[in-house]
Amino acid sequence: MSLDPAGRRQTRWTLRWKTALNAFDITFDGRLSATRQQPQLHRSIDRPGADVRSPVWLNEKNSLSLREDRAGDIRLDCEDDVSCELQSDTSVFMQMFNGKAARLDTCRHLLTSATGLTYRTWTFAAADDGSQLCVKNASGDIAVLTIQIKQTTLREAAFLQLSMHVWKRAA
Repeated sequence: MSLDPAGRRQTRWTLRWKTALNAFDITFDGRLSATRQQPQLHRSIDRPGADVRSPVWLNEKNSLSLREDRAGDIRLDCEDDVSCELQSDTSVFMQMFNGKAARLDTCRHLLTSATGLTYRTWTFAAADDGSQLCVKNASGDIAVLTIQIKQTTLREAAFLQLSMHVWKRAA
């Protein structure tokens, strides 16, 4: 005789814990699902559908757009004596700090809570070459910007060289 004749406990358990386990799996880069014989939650950053652009140059004279057919909304501003920053009127930014490669699922998860004016600027003080930044624009496009070269020491000649992976309407 089974303790669960209707077989509903597994369903109840799954409903209760699946969200938390998926968040843990994203945070710890698949260590939880690595022992299971199922596909992992994330795919490669270069999975089909990503528009890859590299190198992308950004300085105070030009701007950046996640869409090729639009004028750029993301600007580099170094007027402040403290540090340079990215600014946008419509896009939001969130930096990856765990040292893992940013993926679409990870960025989508992080950017769900990125609302308000505080996420429309991003300061380069904590960024170094190789730092990754998740970006979402008003159209729902999500991008991973990876800093290849950062020169912000000389304010008048500040620039960034980035690689950019864009997933259109991925939010």
